[in-house]
Order: sequence, then structure tokens, then C-alpha cells
Amino acid sequence: MLTIRAMSDGKGYSARYLEQRDYYAEGERVLGRWQGCGAELLGLSGEVVGIRANKIVARSAKGEEREFAQILFSPNGDLLYFFTSDDVLVYETQHLKQVDRWELSRTLFEEGIGRLNFFFPNDIYEERGFYTGLFRATDPVNRRTMMGVARVDLVNRSVDFFTLGPSEPVSFTLAPGRKRAYGIRREIGNYQFWTFDLESRRVVRKVEFKGRPRMGLSASSNGKLLYVHTAGPTIDLYDTENFQHVGTVDLGQDMSDFVLIPPRAATPMRTAEHPR
Repeated sequence: MLTIRAMSDGKGYSARYLEQRDYYAEGERVLGRWQGCGAELLGLSGEVVGIRANKIVARSAKGEEREFAQILFSPNGDLLYFFTSDDVLVYETQHLKQVDRWELSRTLFEEGIGRLNFFFPNDIYEERGFYTGLFRATDPVNRRTMMGVARVDLVNRSVDFFTLGPSEPVSFTLAPGRKRAYGIRREIGNYQFWTFDLESRRVVRKVEFKGRPRMGLSASSNGKLLYVHTAGPTIDLYDTENFQHVGTVDLGQDMSDFVLIPPRAATPMRTAEHPR
């Protein structure tokens, strides 16, 4: 029988054992080498540089250090897109050979606005091959950081976007139907729900609520509820019409992530979106 429980001191364990007394260590130094097709595809080879703040730091074949790399697949799975700081390397997935290169920095550059800093978010309500989210850009003349919403067509390599105004610490998550999106503005003492109207291309509502310093946000598959989760042991449910708190699910242990699995279209909504 397998028993699973939360670690009582995960951070301390990592600091005490994984960084200096792990069984991979030699002379109090953690050793590791990059191997396999995946490492070759990412341009990683040789020795792992080290661990910083519990993160593995890799050095690519070009001498660049990376703690993170984004990889996406095309809708039919025949292409793999590997994102670098300036462009996207395109590989066919059968033999992992590079077949193209997308100069993303040019696609995401707008005259008078500058480079659109955009991360390709995966969202269960988005059409396959499309990615919608917030971007930030620094005005090259006035040096002001602006924000807006962009929708990128990965296959056709095109982007549609609109600006909203000065950048603010707000998140973004699509609602079913992709006509609206919601976000949480996180500032201690001033937590707000935001409603983005993607058809009229503007923020239509901001409502204060009692939040917490670290929060994730997801919309229910019927569009009637918002789930506020991570970090902590609870999931708070809010009505999207008036942003009133309608319930709390207590999981009993801290969560590091939240995965929403919508029910099948023919199946009535039930337990999948309401963890017990």
C-alpha cells in the first residue's frame, strides 16, 4: 500500500539534503549531466551548472543560462515550437529536426509601442493553436510601461492586440466563449476583481474584495463562478455577476497548483470543479 502525505518541512529538506548531501553529490557538490533527445533539442549539454534557490540552472550550448524554457505543440501535434528570448525554433516531432524559425521579436514589435512582452498561456477555453493573455510593453519615447491583451495565432504566426493603459499588477484568465476574461489585481490592501470585455476591448468592471497575497484564478465551465485558489488550503467561490463570495472548499493542506477539468458536454456539471 502507498501512503501519500504532505512534507512537513519540504524547504528545509531541500536545503539540508538536496543541495549538499544528496546521493548525487560529490565533495559536497551536486553533480548532474544533461542527456537524451530532449536535452539535445533544448540545446543543453554537459554538466548542470548548479542549484540556485532550489532551481536547476542549465547552460545551453551557446553558453546561455536558463532556468525555464517554453515548449508548445501545433494543434495536430506534428510540430514543436521551442521559444528563445528573440525567436521560436520549429521542429518536426517525428525526428526532432529543426524545419523552420519564427522571428517572434518582429511579430511582437509594434511601431510606437515597442516589443510586446507576451507569454503564451495555455487556457482550456481557448481555441487550439491560439493563445490569449496580457502583454506589457515599454513606451520607447516616454519610458512608460503599458499593458494590453493579445491573441496570437501560433500556426499562422499573427497577432491581434489592443492596449488598456498603464501596466498594473493584474492577472488574466479566459471565460468560456472567449468573450470575457477575468483577473485579480494584487496589491496589499487593495485586491480587486477585473472584468475584461474582449469584444469591446476594454475593462468594464473593477470590484474590491477580501483577498490574500498569493492567489490564482480560474473560471468555471458554465461561466457563473470564479475559483480563487493557491496558495493555501482553500478554494473560494465567487459569483461572476456580482462577485459575491458564495462558498469555500477546504482541502486541509496547502496546494501548489490548481487544475480545472471541465465535464463532458453531455454530462451535468458536478464534482470535477468542486474538490472535496
